[in-house]
Amino acid sequence: MYTIRKVLECGIDLLKDKPTPLQDALLLLSDLIKLDQLEIMSYKDNNIEPSVVYQYMKMIHRRKNGVSIAHIIGRKEFWGRDFSIQGNTLVPRDDSETIIELFLELSNKTRRYKLADFGTGSGCLLVTALLERRNSYGCGYEIDMNAYNNTLVNVNRYNLSKRCNMYYKSWVYNDMKFDFLLSNPPYICRDDIKNLQMEVRNESRLALDGGINGCIMYRRLFSGIRQHLLSGGTCIVEIGDKMYYDVIRIATEYGLSLYRYKKDLTGVIRCLAFRIS
Repeated sequence: MYTIRKVLECGIDLLKDKPTPLQDALLLLSDLIKLDQLEIMSYKDNNIEPSVVYQYMKMIHRRKNGVSIAHIIGRKEFWGRDFSIQGNTLVPRDDSETIIELFLELSNKTRRYKLADFGTGSGCLLVTALLERRNSYGCGYEIDMNAYNNTLVNVNRYNLSKRCNMYYKSWVYNDMKFDFLLSNPPYICRDDIKNLQMEVRNESRLALDGGINGCIMYRRLFSGIRQHLLSGGTCIVEIGDKMYYDVIRIATEYGLSLYRYKKDLTGVIRCLAFRIS
C-alpha cells in the first residue's frame, strides 16, 4: 500500500519539468480522492488503494504529456463558477473575464437585454452574462460540434435552457438583432500556433486559428455587425496582445466606433467595446 504522502511525492517528481509541479500534483490528487489540499496534508500518512494510485498515475502522465489540468479533471472555474470542459474545448482564461467586467459596466442589472455569444466554446461568457443579468435572454452560436455540446451541458447545469437558445451554425447565418454581442474569436496568428505550449496546442484549432495575421475572424464579425446590433447596441470582443490598433482599424472600415476598452490584470488592453458610428 502507498501513503498519500508517497503518491504525492511521486506525482511531483514526474511533473518536475512543469512550471508548477507541486500545484498540479496536488490539484489532480485533490480532485481524484475528493479531499481539499489542506485535508490532503492532514491525512498524508493514510494509505491509498492501488486502484486509486493507478488512476492518479494516469492523470499525472496525461499532465506530463501536455494535457491541461482542466481537460484532465473536466472542469474550469470562470467568474467564480465551475464550468464543464469536454473534449478539446477551449479552456476559459482569466483574461476573458474582462469581457464580463465590461459587459456589467455597460449594462443595468434590472433591464432586460437580448444577448448573443458568437463562438461559445464552453459557454462561459454566455452563461455568466445570463446569470449576472437575470432578466435577460441569450443566443449562442457555435460551429464546433464538441464545443456546441459542451455549451449545452453548461447551460443546463445552471438551469438556463428557458432563457438561452443554442444554434449549431455560424453567427453569419442569422438575422436576429441583439443589445449585446460578446465574442472571444480565434486570434492566434496561424504561424504562431506551433510555438504555443503543448496544452494550448491540444485545444480546438477552430478556437485558436485567427488566420495569417490573427484578424480574419474580426473582419468576418464586423462585416455583418449592422444586421446583428439593435439601436444603441454594443459589441464586445476579446483581443490578443498588440492587436489594439489592427482591430480598431478593421472595425472602423465597417462603420464601428470604439466605445470603451478594458485592461487585464497585467495592464494589457484585453477587450474592446464597439458601437455603430
